[in-house]
Amino acid sequence: MSPLRSKSSTGAQATVIHPPVDLKTFKGLGGRQEPYYLIVSALVPYKRIDIAIRAFNEMRLPLKIVGEGPLRSRLERSAGSNIEFLGWVDESALAAYMAGAKRLFSREKKTLGLSR
Repeated sequence: MSPLRSKSSTGAQATVIHPPVDLKTFKGLGGRQEPYYLIVSALVPYKRIDIAIRAFNEMRLPLKIVGEGPLRSRLERSAGSNIEFLGWVDESALAAYMAGAKRLFSREKKTLGLSR
């Protein structure tokens, strides 16, 4: 597949390089969504998962968090019973969680649209 050529916002030529996603991982996972939201992230300060936890605590909506990091125990202490910490999971489990979620949230300040 050749890269897509486009013009950037400054008018300069830009090459779009699509991220490597193994679509076979998601094959057959379509179907009904579960009533939960999902965050996939390292649990580190600059990702600001604490803000998402505060928001989900206030809204009382179900949230699953996939990830590990030095803030995990502190974040778990601040989370209500509507929030579940799953740690890192293998690729097939991650694909299933993503396929079943109502929404996938990316809470960091700068993102390229990739989770993990």
